[in-house]
Amino acid sequence: MRLLLICALALGGCGVVERTIDKFRYDRTGDDVAPPPPPPLQLAAPSFAVLDPEAVVVEMSDGAQCRGNSGAGLKAAGWSGTLTECPYPYAYSVELAAGYVSQRAWLDPVSAEPKVLEEGEVPFRPIATLVVTASDGSVFRFESREGF
Repeated sequence: MRLLLICALALGGCGVVERTIDKFRYDRTGDDVAPPPPPPLQLAAPSFAVLDPEAVVVEMSDGAQCRGNSGAGLKAAGWSGTLTECPYPYAYSVELAAGYVSQRAWLDPVSAEPKVLEEGEVPFRPIATLVVTASDGSVFRFESREGF
């Protein structure tokens, strides 16, 4: 008798499991339910940057602030890595002029294309340069206001 009761409960339980699975597999019309679309890739352009002795802080066009720590990789010529503390893991590279000791400097956006100099024109050489490469391959360049 117990065996018959267990079998009846087991068979009845299978229907509950099947209906539960079907509930998640099919919507009310009986069609397959499409999985939710993946979240859009977040892309934002770097709009402003500040160089500190220990890091470079980059503000994105959506207001997010990303950080590129120099850490143990701090070298006289600069450092590179991936931006952290934000949703944009963009690659970056900081270049410092020879003999420049990293200190606070404002970095302004400039064209990623090299400037064509006219004959006799002396090129501006910034004391600090930041290049940020977005996940889609876009390149953003920043230079310090100070230079020589």
